[in-house]
Amino acid sequence: MNLRTRIALVTLITSAWVACASTGVPAPETPAAASPAAQPAASTAGGRAAFLNACSGCHGEDATGGLGPPLVPARRDAETLNEIVRNGLGLMPPLDPGLITDDQIVQVVAFLNSLSQ
Repeated sequence: MNLRTRIALVTLITSAWVACASTGVPAPETPAAASPAAQPAASTAGGRAAFLNACSGCHGEDATGGLGPPLVPARRDAETLNEIVRNGLGLMPPLDPGLITDDQIVQVVAFLNSLSQ
């Protein structure tokens, strides 16, 4: 791939990410679980909401990929995914905690795991 093509590709992906990430919609609040038994369901629901807000624009609503790679089947734990989200990886830029919190990243992992079952 020549330099001009690479620059065009990076510009396209960056523009798409900016369009997806700068919707002006704050990250959704994490729902409080009423009991420990309800926590997995609440975590999955919160993870779905956070994923749709911060990730689906590039990874698709069902996490099977789009501009970004597929995230299912889930292959990363919460710590690794947090590292990638905060620091970026490859063409993925880092995401600000104002868009998705660390707690929401943990919930996104629960959501991705639920899609992978």
